Amino acid sequence: MLSFSTSKANISWLQILSLSLGFFLLRGLSFAFINHSLLANTLSFLLLLGFILIYLKNKNLAWLILLSEYLLGGAGHFFEFSGLSLRTSLTLIFLILYLSEFLFYKKYKNFKIDKKILFSLITFYCFLFLATFLGIKAGHELKYIYQDLIPFAFLILFIPASEFLKPEKNKTFLKNLIIAFLLSSAVWALLNFFLFVSETTIIHQAYYNWLRDFALAKITLVTPFYWRVVFPEQILIIPFFFLAANFYLIKKEKIYFLILVFLNLILALNVSRAYFLSLIFGFLFLFSRDKFKPCLKLAFYNLLIFICLFVGLNLASSQGQDSGLAILGLRLNGLQEPSSDQSATNRLELLKPIKKLIKENPVLGSGLGQNLELINAQGNLQNTRYFDWGYFEIWIKWGIFGVLSFLTFFFLLTKKVWQKIKKEPAYLGLFSSLLALLLLNLTVSALFHVLIIVYLALSLALLLRDNQ
Repeated sequence: MLSFSTSKANISWLQILSLSLGFFLLRGLSFAFINHSLLANTLSFLLLLGFILIYLKNKNLAWLILLSEYLLGGAGHFFEFSGLSLRTSLTLIFLILYLSEFLFYKKYKNFKIDKKILFSLITFYCFLFLATFLGIKAGHELKYIYQDLIPFAFLILFIPASEFLKPEKNKTFLKNLIIAFLLSSAVWALLNFFLFVSETTIIHQAYYNWLRDFALAKITLVTPFYWRVVFPEQILIIPFFFLAANFYLIKKEKIYFLILVFLNLILALNVSRAYFLSLIFGFLFLFSRDKFKPCLKLAFYNLLIFICLFVGLNLASSQGQDSGLAILGLRLNGLQEPSSDQSATNRLELLKPIKKLIKENPVLGSGLGQNLELINAQGNLQNTRYFDWGYFEIWIKWGIFGVLSFLTFFFLLTKKVWQKIKKEPAYLGLFSSLLALLLLNLTVSALFHVLIIVYLALSLALLLRDNQ
């Protein structure tokens, strides 16, 4: 999907099935090894050693394995080695090996990148390293500084991605990988929904604890018949929605409509207000003079599919007793009356300590690793890593110049994509997705989520690919 090829989609259901099996195998092994840390560490070591050997023999295959881990590996915490997640270790190994070759053989001489984008990236990384220094100086815990810093190493993937996105076989693999991810994610969320609805598993049992600690899931009881199932990797439904919708408008291929069904099923189990708003906002930019009616029709179909899936899930879980529409009413009402929704109320409680931290260091910020301390509704002191306000979090940790430098890079990237649309309409989906992410970052730390950073890196690589 990210190849933006005008040719017919090359779909291999056998490859999709194989990748989907990998999706569930990773989770199965992680759960099986939950009480066997030595075995888990040994497996991680062997995987890392194997990855190095694969890279030395076939770096293109190593790249495809890395991409597969990003989309099939969930939040990236199913396996760890020496305190590092397998995802981080694989990425660092790949970057070290690739960049060493990139510099040694002077490949950078043929590497072309827009000077403004390059300067904005260099500026941002300067402020990032300054924020790292300030975090260390302020005595913030090193593990929190590392957690804030390491995701931005993934942005450097735009350099190798500009090479590995070129081969046609890699484009086909990426399409199949994305479909496998969305299909598996939909089935995975649905499976967990019915596991909790049927009380096959319950809160605070081993399986729930594994979901919370390794998959970083949020499984929340909303009504006696509906469990909200949220996984960190579901943030990718925002950009993938617009890519699939735009490709369907251009090519009219059924596979893209099927992808939209998968996306709506995931959304029906997630029901995030932030996602709803971002999808509505981004969809506005898919409308064009020559595709206004088809786009309006597609928007209506998606709304209808979402409602049918959501109501169907609630009717099935309640055996016909509850349609679940009251859930949507409550969550949407929270947009106007935040006090009527607990999660919205909790988010508002964060604004007071956020305002205090910004006032203390408005220019350079408080440094990486900064946490929030607040008195919650129960009157208890709470220390949290979750700011729930994306731009404020950047401001607090990087300072106002850090915010401006990152937004400058983001806007330059978006501008480049916009300039591509006239010649290649397929880029309209990418443009809409970037604007949707910009809005999503208001109340979700979207723009520095690892998977979104990878998405930005691949987006930049697409633009660079045409210049190589």
